[in-house]
Amino acid sequence: MTYLHVAVIEGYEECLVSHTSNKLYTQLLGWLSHQTLPALTPEEWAACILANEDKEICAKNHLLGTITYYKTESHLED
Repeated sequence: MTYLHVAVIEGYEECLVSHTSNKLYTQLLGWLSHQTLPALTPEEWAACILANEDKEICAKNHLLGTITYYKTESHLED
């Protein structure tokens, strides 16, 4: 089974999609850089976007509240 990893950036009308969460993170970093917006740290990505870790982090990046992450089953054919 394959999945699509999606990041929707509210307020910027942007939707990023990839086959892996690591590639999505790289794509998101590139988009943020291109927009001259602050990058998410790996800790912010893991804790706030993917919720892989259950711990509090010191997040000063205002974009965390605008990024919604989805993981959905892919029905695309290769």
